[in-house]
Amino acid sequence: CPGTSAPAAGFTDTTDTSVDCLAMFNITTGKTTTTYDPSGTISRQDMARFIHRMFVPTGMAAAGTTAVPAFTDTAHVEADGLAAISALASHGITLGTSATTFSPDDNVTREQMATFLSRFLKIAKDATGGAIPSTIGTATYNYTDIAGVTPEESESIIRGYNLGLHGA
Repeated sequence: CPGTSAPAAGFTDTTDTSVDCLAMFNITTGKTTTTYDPSGTISRQDMARFIHRMFVPTGMAAAGTTAVPAFTDTAHVEADGLAAISALASHGITLGTSATTFSPDDNVTREQMATFLSRFLKIAKDATGGAIPSTIGTATYNYTDIAGVTPEESESIIRGYNLGLHGA
């Protein structure tokens, strides 16, 4: 959201304008109608819902062209979560935790979230319909604990840092 254009979301546990922006675009609906739970954890299925809700504001098609794996562990997930998981998989944003599992109830790790967002940003569009510019390896970063992640995760973390997506 540009500047302070998002109205207050009405959450009692945060006044963060970034959260207000997420609520304005219906990317988050909060943990409850009055709380966001800023220090809470996010499950993989909720992460899929957040990113899926960003499709419309960023001009993403509802479905991509990648074959969606037959995840065997998602039968209990509600319809909106299944739609989100399928949409992300069809765009190659998620590959699952194995060829047949998504692990919807597991918490998403920070490196997984960076990777999902990086894959999303590669195909999302800005307000003018153009690609969202971001750099991977040209800026500096102060992380000393990413040596053990995969090359794609490392690039995703650095892309997020360069875009200012990471908190303090």
